[in-house]
Amino acid sequence: MENAKKRISIIVPVYNEAPNLKDLMVSLRNVTGQLPSYEWQYVFVDDGSQDDSFLILKEESAGDPAIKVLSFSRNFGKEVAMTAGIESISDSSVIFMDADLQHPPELIHRMIQEWEGGAEIVATIRNSVQGQSLLRRIGSWAFYAMINRISNAHMVSKTTDFRLLDQKVVNVLKTFTEKSRLVRGLIDWMGFRKVFV
Repeated sequence: MENAKKRISIIVPVYNEAPNLKDLMVSLRNVTGQLPSYEWQYVFVDDGSQDDSFLILKEESAGDPAIKVLSFSRNFGKEVAMTAGIESISDSSVIFMDADLQHPPELIHRMIQEWEGGAEIVATIRNSVQGQSLLRRIGSWAFYAMINRISNAHMVSKTTDFRLLDQKVVNVLKTFTEKSRLVRGLIDWMGFRKVFV
């Protein structure tokens, strides 16, 4: 009997991203098409977009059962959108990524390698942020310093929401009941075997 494929759900919060969505789908299909030993699902959470994002997503999903589209009645924010994506799936590992193509889908290959090598969380770190002001860099540094000082979570500076979570991590994350949350912070707080790329 053939082994069942591992399922990986790519969860993408979307807010006014109409110009990027078709290019994102092309990139995602190219990357996941090179990894046929997994069962792929794409979960797009439209967070009350005011542009044509939802219409584009519905059009993309019409002929593709691997695409799931959730739509909010208004903008609730990225953290709520990520949480809704997690709640909508079952029996799956997860990759969180943004819709604006600042998280390169090509990096998914490397994330999968690290995960198959034993990592339960694969997080990404920015090498640099083009055009980021000095004030913003100082603010970011201060945020991480404060969080690490007042909480039990150790958050690494310059990390992003572009992360792969093993199914066991997803299952634990689903048990959390916080209404106001920083998903990245909860993931860091949980522990598990983590690597950075």
